[in-house]
Amino acid sequence: MYLYYALYGGGLSIQVLYHNREIAQSLTKTEPLFPNLQPVVSVFQFIPMAVLYGVFLYMGISSLKGMQLVNRVLILFMPMKYQPDYSFLRHVRIQRVHFFTVIQMACLALLWVIKTIKAISIAFPIMVSTFNMVVLCSWS
Repeated sequence: MYLYYALYGGGLSIQVLYHNREIAQSLTKTEPLFPNLQPVVSVFQFIPMAVLYGVFLYMGISSLKGMQLVNRVLILFMPMKYQPDYSFLRHVRIQRVHFFTVIQMACLALLWVIKTIKAISIAFPIMVSTFNMVVLCSWS
């Protein structure tokens, strides 16, 4: 089950999408491959750690390009006339988009603080589920 948030006309529409059949089919196709991966894993010991870190860093940075949060953070510092034509900017006022972006960045910062402090890091999963409610309440 996936929870999908969509912005329409200044409000928030929540759609719950069920993809159980696709997940079950993909698991039945990939699970038989797991025992065959043992010889491949032993090859990784010959690859230098710097190369692996570089590959994963490149994958992480290249995936940031299409993320809506990153686009909205960039829009915070962009003049109105240079803003790209995103679909969420056509339907929602820019002040509301900035407000939601600031709330989302504050939630991410709080999650990072909770994760870093070992004494309260046990609350991390609870805070993740709590921030779903913050998102819903910020649009009402």
